[in-house]
Amino acid sequence: MDEDAGQSQGQVGNRGEQERERERERLALEAQERERRRGKRLDQERRARAKQERKRKEQERQEHESLAQERLDLLRMEQEGQVAQEQMEQERMEQERMEQERLEQMEHEKVQINFIIKEGVVWRELPPLTVRSGDTSEFEYSIEEYMRKNIQPFNTRLYALAPHECFDEVTNDRTHTVLLIAQDELVIDDEMLESAAKLHGDAMKRVLGLKRVATYDIARTHQPRKRLMV
Repeated sequence: MDEDAGQSQGQVGNRGEQERERERERLALEAQERERRRGKRLDQERRARAKQERKRKEQERQEHESLAQERLDLLRMEQEGQVAQEQMEQERMEQERMEQERLEQMEHEKVQINFIIKEGVVWRELPPLTVRSGDTSEFEYSIEEYMRKNIQPFNTRLYALAPHECFDEVTNDRTHTVLLIAQDELVIDDEMLESAAKLHGDAMKRVLGLKRVATYDIARTHQPRKRLMV
């Protein structure tokens, strides 16, 4: 019986040892699983941090490129604005120079103004008056003299003119012609409109012909010199 009791106690001891071994294995597996999960979590966290870092660096790069592009665009716009401003200034100065030259030329330019007076049903040409563009006082005085005699000045489109505007009007319309009509003959009818229209066309042809002759004379006077071959 002692032997049977000893065997029984040995079996119990073996079972206890086996259970403890299984428990140790279970604990070891649980520890491995916890370690695996911990490593996986750390790896995920590391990957997330790396991804976030790459995203942050990409944003910084984009912001840097955007700022650099904005600076380049601003610099380009400033340069273009400066170029445009310089160009506008040059154009303004050129226009002022041309206008000054035109005024100086007009100051010394002599213009022939033709006078045509209506006498009944006919128009009669009077002696023309040569006017210096820079001084029209004598011309205006002549117009005032006609008006004192109740003779009204018109342009070739039959618009009444005042003495101070007469020269500019007849030169700007390129006729250089003043029509004179007495007050007692001042009846604007179809016949007068037709005759005035013909005078207008003739006056423009005459002025255009004079300009062509003047241009031809200038061209002949200022012939370019031939360059000598050395």
